[in-house]
Amino acid sequence: VDAGMNVLLPAWRDSGLAADTRQRLRLAHARGAACIAWDRRLRQVDPANPSTFAALDSVVALFKGDPGFLAYYLGDEPDTSRLPLIARFFALLAERDPAHPGWNNLSGRSSFASQADFLASLRRYVATVHPKVLCADHYDLLTGRDRGLAVANAQGLAQVARESGLPFWGIVLGIGHEPFREPNEGEMRWQIATLLAYG
Repeated sequence: VDAGMNVLLPAWRDSGLAADTRQRLRLAHARGAACIAWDRRLRQVDPANPSTFAALDSVVALFKGDPGFLAYYLGDEPDTSRLPLIARFFALLAERDPAHPGWNNLSGRSSFASQADFLASLRRYVATVHPKVLCADHYDLLTGRDRGLAVANAQGLAQVARESGLPFWGIVLGIGHEPFREPNEGEMRWQIATLLAYG
């Protein structure tokens, strides 16, 4: 928060337990931040089976009125085959809590063979899921070399977001983990500036 960041994602290997999430929401709100939160009870929900909606209702009841809550985390880099399921989840959440949308982080440019494939995937997600924000990650800084796709990633996100009337977010590499190197200060600034250059 002191670095100007005010949105928090679920923890790495998040427990998804209500008590852990409540503590995170409380800590975030106390510092002027908000959380995109995940709850393991969402795994019990089948959007095609109303008998499972009690679990969804209990998750919404936990998060809906919390001042540290921003959105419902519904997965990282979902496969396109899951988009209809995600869309149904988004709709069910919107019926119960219109103030807090569902949220996904999508695969960035490096996961696609071409820029055209990347754009098509982003457009398919927008058309199917109807998100409130478009978000994808792209880690360009491999150990020993760069991928050289950071600009294409930012450009693609910005293009589809503008076409769709959506804001967009980009997730950058902040911590080295194989096969990615630890970014230095200049590389952190470069990643952020590349996204800022596209709005």
